[in-house]
Amino acid sequence: MSLIKIGNTYLVALFCMIFSSSLLAEQAIQPDPIYQETKIRNSRPMVDGEVFDAQEQDPNLASIFAEADRLAERKVGNVPRNIDFVHAFWGQKKKILKGNYGIKWHSPAELNPQINYGAYGQPLITELEERAILNYLMAIFDLSDHEIISIKRNFEGEVSIRTKTKNGNNHYSYIVEGADNSWRFLKLNEIAL
Repeated sequence: MSLIKIGNTYLVALFCMIFSSSLLAEQAIQPDPIYQETKIRNSRPMVDGEVFDAQEQDPNLASIFAEADRLAERKVGNVPRNIDFVHAFWGQKKKILKGNYGIKWHSPAELNPQINYGAYGQPLITELEERAILNYLMAIFDLSDHEIISIKRNFEGEVSIRTKTKNGNNHYSYIVEGADNSWRFLKLNEIAL
């Protein structure tokens, strides 16, 4: 960094202040992954007869849905990322689509009352899916020395099965994708403690 002298004053402090505030501003505007909700949701495996509003598949409306996702993401910026988050997001998206574009859109929760959705719109794992996943993994791996810690589907549709050995020394994450009774193994990660 060079020093700039104006009169008897060096502009180092001013430069540092401007540079650090621009970095903070850049970090502050990082979008939440929900800003691509329509695109990501439509790319993941659908579960339990899941359907989405057909308007989302219309190529003429793709940019409108993308814009509605971005605007809704900003509206829910301060909403806690808990089980109710996606419903707040879908509520804002619905208002934006109706108010700005005259589009009457139905959220996944409205169209799929049989499905419970997680914070980012991913279907929660059902008991039937949990059994199917565990049966699938036990056919591939010896899990007799493992305890299941959690089974969760992420935003993109991948499912992580967290386990630990019964002595507690080793933790693993088995990653699969699929839905209902159809699963495919992706990878195994050992989790450092």
